Amino acid sequence: MKNAIKYYYNLDVDSIRQIDTTYYLLINNVNYILCECDLVELEKIEKYLYNNYKFHNLILTFDKKLGIIYNNKNYCLFKINTIFRKISLDDILNSNLLISSDGSSLIDRWIELWSVHIDYIENQMQEMNSNYNYLKRVINYYIGLAETAVQFLKSINKQSIPLYLVHKRVRYTTNLVDLYNPSFLVIDTRIRDIAEYFKDIFFFKDDLESNIISNIKMLLPNYTNIEKQLFFARMIYPTYFFDKYEEIIQFHKNEKILDTIISKSDKYEKLLNAIFIEIKKTTYIQNIDWLII
Repeated sequence: MKNAIKYYYNLDVDSIRQIDTTYYLLINNVNYILCECDLVELEKIEKYLYNNYKFHNLILTFDKKLGIIYNNKNYCLFKINTIFRKISLDDILNSNLLISSDGSSLIDRWIELWSVHIDYIENQMQEMNSNYNYLKRVINYYIGLAETAVQFLKSINKQSIPLYLVHKRVRYTTNLVDLYNPSFLVIDTRIRDIAEYFKDIFFFKDDLESNIISNIKMLLPNYTNIEKQLFFARMIYPTYFFDKYEEIIQFHKNEKILDTIISKSDKYEKLLNAIFIEIKKTTYIQNIDWLII
């Protein structure tokens, strides 16, 4: 690794710390991060980050390329501009960067992505062997939630939606260095981050439902009517379950990692009901008969 950094960037690495596929480097007493990147997506993202001091600075190679190939994967080097600590809700809100006021095709994109994902999982489950009997018993409920989220999206009147630089996935364990890493950014609505954050807190941090509702009540007045509806759709869509599903299928994790999620399904429906009631106070929102009491 040190030789690769020296060759491609002409930088001398003092120390390296590896976590999974990410490398944390100390170079001349300055912190850097070398991580896997989608170079095509990064090129789109970087044009919005010019002179933005919050996000980590992309370091080009000696021949002005965005990244390098290491272990047959694309990697990019960034100079870190933040400290290492766990994020807060305020950090998430402050990291969202407005880039466009016209995201009118966003709903169609979500519908397509979620529908394709549902079909993929259903086909995959049909081909699975008996090693996944537990998963097969519980997954239909979460496929049902996903289909409900898609149908809900179809009920929303399409209109202009502000687009932001947000994140592929925000969890309560996300740290500030990851939050401001350009390789983790995507172009989407700003409610993507808070929805994923609240779902992760609910299922994996054991935070009180009342705390989550209080935060949502505080945030909702800041969003447009369509953003509130998109927030609700994303809260319905069970990314928390599908992420664990991928861990089981791809990384052969024990199916019992689903137990925490499954044990909270009733409480989560109550949370969704409370969010629906709160949104309905100011915004028209399509009712979901089987989910909303």
